[in-house]
Amino acid sequence: MSARTKTQYWPVTKSTGQESARGMRVHLLDRQEDGRAEYVLVFAPGDEVLSGLLQFAERFQVRSAHLSAIGALSRATLGWYDSKRGAYKINRIPVQSELTSLLGNITVFRHEPTVHVHVNVALEDGSVHGGHALELFVFPTVELFVQVEPDILTKKVNAATHLPTIV
Repeated sequence: MSARTKTQYWPVTKSTGQESARGMRVHLLDRQEDGRAEYVLVFAPGDEVLSGLLQFAERFQVRSAHLSAIGALSRATLGWYDSKRGAYKINRIPVQSELTSLLGNITVFRHEPTVHVHVNVALEDGSVHGGHALELFVFPTVELFVQVEPDILTKKVNAATHLPTIV
């Protein structure tokens, strides 16, 4: 008989992006007169992707953007939103995986840039896991494209869901 592991939850109020992305490189690909810009962020082994995105948003004063990426991870923490608990059920991926899809955005919440990212990761056996990205640790690299928009997108807590949503 095996020991049961207790289900863990990540509170909606708990921040992501508290690690480091010291190896991340930022390349400007295009800048237009209306404020639109395109960047590619290239992450190095050990970097945490959400941390790097927040660092990027703060450094370049990004208030509205959409994101896409591929690459590989040494480990990941994904969440599934449990509306009854008002928290993310934690699904840990403790092994190397292929980052087959990353989609998300950068917006403003409580006067600060915030990152909202969903991912799919593939394991060695071809199985795929997905969800809300809570932590993404890079190995060997992640190549992330950022499309910056000129308008500011703001989030506020939705009274019905208790989640920050774009207004």
